[in-house]
Amino acid sequence: MKRLLTALAALWSTLAAQETFVTYVRPAEEYFLLGMRQYAAREYATALRSFQASLDIYPLNHRTTAAVIMTAKTHFAMKEFGPASAWCDTLLLRYPDSEYLEDARFTRGMCDYNSGRYAAAFGAMEHVLATAAQRLNREHSYKALEHIAEEFLTTAEVDSLAAVSANDTVRHLLRIIAAERLYSAGDADAARTVLDAVEPLVTEPALHQRLRRLRARVERGNRITVAVLLPLMNGSAAETRERKVAADILDGVRIALQEYEEGQEAGEVSVGIEEFDTGRDPRRARAVVDSIAQSGTSVAVIGPVFSDETMAAASAAAAAGLPLISPTATDDSVAMAGPAVFQANSTSSVRGKVLAQYAVKVLGAERFAIIASDVPFATVQADSFAAEVVRLGGEVVFDQRYQRGESDLRGRFRALRTAAAQIAAEYVVSFKGKMNRAHIAERMAAAGFTPSFTDSVIARGAAVNITAFLGPRAKELAESLGLPFRRTVVHTDSLTMPVAAVDVVFSPIASAQQIGVVASQIAYYNIRTVVLGTSEWNNIHELDLNRRYADGVIFGSERWVERDERAAALAARFSQRFNRPMPDDALFGYDVMSLLIHVLNDGALTREQVASALSETVRFPGVRNSITLRYRRVNSDLHILQFKNGSITKLQTYTYQP
Repeated sequence: MKRLLTALAALWSTLAAQETFVTYVRPAEEYFLLGMRQYAAREYATALRSFQASLDIYPLNHRTTAAVIMTAKTHFAMKEFGPASAWCDTLLLRYPDSEYLEDARFTRGMCDYNSGRYAAAFGAMEHVLATAAQRLNREHSYKALEHIAEEFLTTAEVDSLAAVSANDTVRHLLRIIAAERLYSAGDADAARTVLDAVEPLVTEPALHQRLRRLRARVERGNRITVAVLLPLMNGSAAETRERKVAADILDGVRIALQEYEEGQEAGEVSVGIEEFDTGRDPRRARAVVDSIAQSGTSVAVIGPVFSDETMAAASAAAAAGLPLISPTATDDSVAMAGPAVFQANSTSSVRGKVLAQYAVKVLGAERFAIIASDVPFATVQADSFAAEVVRLGGEVVFDQRYQRGESDLRGRFRALRTAAAQIAAEYVVSFKGKMNRAHIAERMAAAGFTPSFTDSVIARGAAVNITAFLGPRAKELAESLGLPFRRTVVHTDSLTMPVAAVDVVFSPIASAQQIGVVASQIAYYNIRTVVLGTSEWNNIHELDLNRRYADGVIFGSERWVERDERAAALAARFSQRFNRPMPDDALFGYDVMSLLIHVLNDGALTREQVASALSETVRFPGVRNSITLRYRRVNSDLHILQFKNGSITKLQTYTYQP
């Protein structure tokens, strides 16, 4: 929280309007601007001298009050809180009409806070909240008030300030904090009495949410439980792939809970988990969900992992109205079980829709070709991609599926080249034979050709490719001008000539080993297009092996872990607890558990509330992927990645818009 207050101090509003009733003094302006540059560069000692020079130039100049407040802020930045306070007081007393009074009061309050004068700081921030015209000053003063009351004021001080405060927002905040302390001390009845009194008065959204969260805890109890249902195979000694995936996901759930508990603040719910083993048995999975639903101990279920047991568990959860969120399932039928069932991993059909929408709306593509494997998930992606392209007004001009194990795709790419060439047919005007040369010359001039060019081609009886001159409107212009033309398909057999009539080639592949086959054939047949792939293309080893052909390929993937402080801290925490590197599957559990903790802390503490909150989730920032569940309760976020110059980078995260 101290980092928050440091950030608040850095976010003071900028110096904008200046006084117009005092003398403009050019040297004062120059010293002031110099001081601002030095302040921005954190050269605080020299900045102080520049601001003082601006003040000394002329008793009252157009930069006087600006220089005073910047002098105060510079002392504050140097942690000289006494002088900073004195300069704030100077501004408040001598220049009561200054436009920087808000900044002075806020800075004065921050000085009190950093000097340990918490009651004085609270009073200053309350004044800012009540009088500030600038939105940022109001927001920052409220956060400061909240922090001071929670961390530094005694219960007696909170009660005393609540009794005398003239500000409704402050009074309501203090009463809710008092109720939280009563509940934390074990006096739920007293907390309920305070809530009953203040709840009808609260209109502020942030306070209402906090009040609702506390109310749910008072009525339900402090600890909320989430069931984790995975094929842990506890009765087996065999180290199977299924068992390892389940163990990794469970450890991800555990580390999310540990992270939350280590940073838990006052007013936040206490969350626990119950672990259940499906034994990789659909009947057992269904029975466990039935038992959880009847016991009422858990508000939601995470899991299972594999399709058959997930379908069985989802069916039981839907029948009982028990929220169930699968971290891994990609079968479209899972979420269709009912309104309480969710999929945090996007399905094959949703991925196809997202990529089609990205291609049309972001890349601006209009014509598409599809070359896809006939394995089930690739087929679903290809079909949904094609349907979405048509829905958005695009055109699929070529669509072929190759069989599993088919290694020679030359015929399919040859057919694609031919289809693309047919689209790019060109129009030729022939000047052979008898013709009214004067009439043709007149028409050619109207089309923009020079007389010398027209005379030359007529004299030689040449054929002219007017598409090269007139572009896509060649046929239309030739017809309107009465020029004799014919349609011709060129470059079909000559691979040295590129075809570029297809904007995007979409290629869902069965595995990363097919990257080289597809990319090399597109290059060999000289098809100039954007290659758009699926998550199977997200393989740096195969891409790098085929970098000559794959450079520039774009693909969608549900996995992208940023190399940032958050991911590094998570990996370190996981390694410290479990004494092993964090596996990728652990992120499935981490992201879903983090989402549920977020939902619970927003006040959704019953099963109905959790299901409703999950269905409204938009761009929850997971580590592996962001999560949006508004579209059919299936995650519709997908990372758009590109392989370029030997590395994979993220272009954006795209959310499907139905």
